[in-house]
Amino acid sequence: MEDAKQSDSSLKRAFAIGMERQQQGDFDGAIRAWRAILLQNPDSVAALNNLGVALRRIGRIAESEAVLRTGIERHPMTAELHISLGQTRQEWGRDDEAEQEFIRASVLAPGAPSAHHALGALYLGQGRLEDGIRALNAAVKADQKHVPSLVGLAAALTDRGDTTTAARHLTTALSLAPDHAEAHAALASLLLLAGDYEAGFREWRWKQGRPTDDDAETGVSVEKGDLNGRQVTVDCDTGFGETFLLIRLLRMLTGGSITVRCRASLVDLLRGSGWLDSVQAAGDPDADDAGPIIPLSRIPALVGLEADAIPDAVPYLRPDPSSLAYWRSRLPADGINIGICWSGGGGDIPLAAFEPLARMPGVTLVSLQKGDARREIADCGFPVLDMGGEIDEANGAFVDSAGLVSVLPLVVANQSPIVHLAGALDKTVWAVLPPTPHWCFGLEGDTTPWYPSAVLFRHEARHAWSHTLSRVAQQISGLRDLTQTYRV
Repeated sequence: MEDAKQSDSSLKRAFAIGMERQQQGDFDGAIRAWRAILLQNPDSVAALNNLGVALRRIGRIAESEAVLRTGIERHPMTAELHISLGQTRQEWGRDDEAEQEFIRASVLAPGAPSAHHALGALYLGQGRLEDGIRALNAAVKADQKHVPSLVGLAAALTDRGDTTTAARHLTTALSLAPDHAEAHAALASLLLLAGDYEAGFREWRWKQGRPTDDDAETGVSVEKGDLNGRQVTVDCDTGFGETFLLIRLLRMLTGGSITVRCRASLVDLLRGSGWLDSVQAAGDPDADDAGPIIPLSRIPALVGLEADAIPDAVPYLRPDPSSLAYWRSRLPADGINIGICWSGGGGDIPLAAFEPLARMPGVTLVSLQKGDARREIADCGFPVLDMGGEIDEANGAFVDSAGLVSVLPLVVANQSPIVHLAGALDKTVWAVLPPTPHWCFGLEGDTTPWYPSAVLFRHEARHAWSHTLSRVAQQISGLRDLTQTYRV
């Protein structure tokens, strides 16, 4: 009896050690603990499952699968093992097999949310929005307090355009998990999209997982945009598009000196604006220590930005003037050249959907696209002038793009950084937006106060993207002379 008690105590200690190390990310240590338990109790469901998970987390996929299959052979009715095996197979790119494991788990435990959640996440990763929503709805029905499913369902409903229901799920999630940064950031975007900038930017402090008070964190108190003689550094902590969107707000900070710190590839473009005090590359060992650091994402809240008081002084970025002649020489002299971009920034559009524009007489589509999405050009079935291989390669990020955009009469793009760049340059851009766009574009209307030169085309989820691009083509066809109608 005493030996049994000692053995039981030893297993409990090993289990506690395994859980602690797994939670801390010490998966090698966790693996040793789970294997120690299995030496004494080979049928331990918890040890088999956690060992499979730990092996997967360090990339030992084949071993993970072998352990989990062993677990299922011994405990075929345990849904948790089927979920873990599905996740391991998903990690290996075997989505069909993963789907079957998740379905088995949901049948075995229909009242538990985990299997439905795993299935929903798989479907969303495959772009199967409606299937994902159905699975996540099942997860929430099984457990109305399952925070991951509430947050995942909110994201999926947001993509579909149902922002009201999405906000309700996020509010519920935050009532259960007040420190859930992802839920705060998602709710912030919905509030901003609805035009509630005060509440939205208050929530947006969670965007980078930093919920602390602005003044306490930065050491800077800004009263109506007045720096009171301080020297500060503004850290561009957002992506390219939001950097282009928000950088103008630094004009609202007065009475001090501002150093902008950004990724090295953006230095040339931002320095070329001509109005920023100083621009330095993040991580530059020779950079000066320029006072307290304020994240760029905090500036809207610091200056008390309101939806009806957005600075519209454009352009606030500019191209390298010496590059314009070169880019003009690279374009066809006859017809109308229209710049296009279809991927990046959310709301990606299949390049094939741009065919209505390509069919227009005298139109040449000029690719502004970079990255892997350029591969679509080879198979789209219509001509696209591809300059992606030379754009922004020799120079910094978006320096060449700024020059090329500036000599095009029109840019048609998804809500990529190219849209924000063109708007900041005050060049005509037609933005083709997903059902729930970036918050700066709002929920309705065909214009945005952020970019006076932009025209918005809102895509409806029930239609194909080609339907929306056909509307764009019709608008272009109605113009007598594109090169005279728009600034070049």
